[in-house]
Formats: sequence, C-alpha cells, structure tokens
Amino acid sequence: MAAIAYDLVQDSHTADRVRRRFAAPIGRLTKIGFGEYCIYRETGPAYSALTAFPVALLMLLRREVVSLMAPWRLSGAFPLLIRTGPPTYAYPFGLGVKFHTLFEDGTALVTATFNSQLVPAAAGPLRKQARRLSVEAGWNWHRESVEGLLKEGRSVDRNLGFAGFVEVCRLEDQVAS
Repeated sequence: MAAIAYDLVQDSHTADRVRRRFAAPIGRLTKIGFGEYCIYRETGPAYSALTAFPVALLMLLRREVVSLMAPWRLSGAFPLLIRTGPPTYAYPFGLGVKFHTLFEDGTALVTATFNSQLVPAAAGPLRKQARRLSVEAGWNWHRESVEGLLKEGRSVDRNLGFAGFVEVCRLEDQVAS
C-alpha cells in the first residue's frame, strides 16, 4: 500500500472545523501543559476512499473532519499539540489521543489512550503502548515511560517540529502495514 501523505492545513475553514470538533480534548491537553502547534492532514493514496471504505465510514461515524481529494483520496484533518517537558507531540482523533516522543537514537515512544492491536511484537525503533485511559492518565503513563527510558540512558530529541512528528508517524505506519 502506498504511503500516507502528511501536510499542514492552510485552509482556515478546515482548521476552524478541526478546532471545533476536537475542542474538548484540546481543552484537556491545554490544561496539562500542551499548546497548539498546527492543524495537519493525513491523506491516503489514490482511490483510498474506495479501497479503505470501512475506514472512511468509521471516520465519519466518529465525526472526523474528512474530505475527498482527487483522485478519490481519503483525507482527515487533526490538531497537533506539543509540550516541551518532556518534548512530546499529542494529537486527538476519533478514537482518543496519541502521545509521541522521539529520541535522539531514532527510536520513538507512542502512547494511545485507546485499545489497539497495532503494537509492535518485538523491540524495535518504535515502542507503542495502548490501553483505554483518560487523556490525563494517558499523559501520566506516557511521561512515566519517557522517564524510564531516560533512566536507561536514552536522550529525548528536543527539536519539536512537523518533520519530527511525521517521522514518528512513518514508524507507526510501518507497524500497521
């Protein structure tokens, strides 16, 4: 399957729709120290709206901000928030919230606040943990896990930016494929 494209949303109408749709989790993330970084879009390959029709239906049922791009590409827009201590990305979407922290050695930790089958079976560049939690409990679990990895001698990548976020997403996409 072709890769998902990640890009920044420039359209203020779409950005406003995303902020309204995710106002509650954005508010909870803001209370625990995260700030909005950008609104971004994930777009599937050509004809993904047809080939991934069940995904499209789930996105619509979960009130995602979706659009159809030529040729029949399924696209969803989401808020991306960051926190500098420890450097972490957070983004809410229909299933819950994910927290991403990238380390200088190229490994990443992903924590999801919902159950997921897409967890790597073996240790590799991506460590992912997922279980049904509140935003606040998910953040605490993620933060404590980052602290544990720091005690193991890893160093957090402090360069928060869209390219780093996409790097973690690509690692996660590899696990899913």
